[in-house]
Amino acid sequence: MIAVLRLNIKQLIHKQTYEYAKFVGMKRRSFIKKSSLGASALSVLPYWLSGCKKDELGTFPEGFKIIVVGAGAAGLYAAKKMKEQGAQVQILEASGLIGGRIRKNEDFADFPIDLGAEWIHGNKSLSHQLAQDSGFQFFEDQGEEAFLVNGQIQSNYSSSILENITGILDGDVGYNGPDISILQYAQQQGMASQDFGILEYIAGEFGTSAESLSLLHTQREGEAWSSGNKDFKFKRTYFDLLNEVIAPSVLEHVQFNSPVTSINYSAEKVVVTIENGDTFEADRVLITASLAVLKSGIISFSPALPTAKQQAIQSIGMDTGMKILLKFSQDFWSETSLIGADNAPVYWNTSYGKDGSSHVLSAFVMGNKAAQLTALGQDAISTLLGELDAVYNGQATATYLEGLIMDWGQEPYIRGAYSYSSLGIGNQRTVLAESIDNKVHFAGEATATNGHFQTVQGALESGEREFLAMLESVSG
Repeated sequence: MIAVLRLNIKQLIHKQTYEYAKFVGMKRRSFIKKSSLGASALSVLPYWLSGCKKDELGTFPEGFKIIVVGAGAAGLYAAKKMKEQGAQVQILEASGLIGGRIRKNEDFADFPIDLGAEWIHGNKSLSHQLAQDSGFQFFEDQGEEAFLVNGQIQSNYSSSILENITGILDGDVGYNGPDISILQYAQQQGMASQDFGILEYIAGEFGTSAESLSLLHTQREGEAWSSGNKDFKFKRTYFDLLNEVIAPSVLEHVQFNSPVTSINYSAEKVVVTIENGDTFEADRVLITASLAVLKSGIISFSPALPTAKQQAIQSIGMDTGMKILLKFSQDFWSETSLIGADNAPVYWNTSYGKDGSSHVLSAFVMGNKAAQLTALGQDAISTLLGELDAVYNGQATATYLEGLIMDWGQEPYIRGAYSYSSLGIGNQRTVLAESIDNKVHFAGEATATNGHFQTVQGALESGEREFLAMLESVSG
């Protein structure tokens, strides 16, 4: 569910009082800033940016074998590039599907729905380039939002404290204070109780709850963002791009239902063992398992991971998260998104821009609120219907047809939504991204040191980063 939604943070509050507009289009952070964070982890520009062609990159030695753990965006894209330069690739996927946190549903509505990643963030991103070059149909998200304040829908809303917080997160307002959560900061500033639902929405956009998101490090980590501040949606789904553009050349090398249980890098070759006891030997291994899987310890290492690497894994945040789809017989809402409800901090119109007649809302829930809904099981749906009924005069229950819960925290080989800037995170993404003994490499959105963490493009770029690092190390 990498970055299923993004906001243009600095465009928040009622321009009648401030120079900012209301949340427009819920876009990704607009800063295209000055930071060099992570430069050491990406010493060369990806060739799609630098203009290098694949025949100018050199090749891997004959018989050079690389095992890729995980068939998500990072793993598939890295494997594709490795194969193009002559490496033998073996992809070990724990589940029976490719895509990781990119997944689609074709049965719920009369149009396909992204159950995970949904937006292309920026027109300067690798995702945008791949979609454009491949002729995929997508459109700029220009949906209209409204806020739920004291039980009432407001199309415009002003709050100086929320404006200040979003300004800090966006890098437009300086902050050199202590490393505290956005909740602590809001409380210190005396934020009105009616604004805490919107605050949780902001935290949810970054993958967690307001009590867990670092004000300081979210600003610092995001300063390197460089892909632009427009968001785009697919006419079909993100999964189709992955499945039709990236996966075909390496699909034959994917071994499904093969959870990796151990990685031994004590000798010249790396030995990878899967759940049924089968072993695989390679010159290198690229680990693209989610951060939550690494945190769980279900993959053991011999020798044990360096202490710094273990600390990085535990320090970077990753919480549970979910999408709950609700289908109705008719629309009873006029806004594209409703922000600030208690149980689901944001509901959005999933039908927006799609070719179909189904009426579908998605509830996007992260962190503590997602954990609370998980505990309810299928009753989470009735809880959300009740919340919508209170806003829309009972129309939700009256027109409800069916619901679907995509709970990413309950996926055994994913275990969460996406990484976030936790308190005390510091430079831990850079540490996580470093290879071990030039044999064990790490990729995935949590390793993105260029500001694109939490996104598909960040995952793709991290896979390319490690491909280039391996290629450079063997080709001189």
